[in-house]
Amino acid sequence: GSGYGYGYHHGNGHHGGHHGSGQCGVQGCEICEGNCIGASAALSAALGHAGVSEGELTKRDVELDYEDGRLVYEIDFEVGQMEYEYELDAVTGEVLKADKEWDD
Repeated sequence: GSGYGYGYHHGNGHHGGHHGSGQCGVQGCEICEGNCIGASAALSAALGHAGVSEGELTKRDVELDYEDGRLVYEIDFEVGQMEYEYELDAVTGEVLKADKEWDD
């Protein structure tokens, strides 16, 4: 026996495929297993941090990602010419990263 291989299997291993998981239309969501704050709450937290209201947004994008052993929401949104980029802990909602830049 070569003893080769790694024993990590999560679900069916392909992204997408909506199987009635409530609030969650986000890829990777099944990893959350109810621990995450949810994409809408993450967006709200980022907007609150930025001092922006949802009605002002011209673009928004929320993605669930797995980084360094923890789940994070990567959130991008735009208000007019200003671009914001946030990273939040998907379980606690803590803001891990916040950037904004003027898009000319």
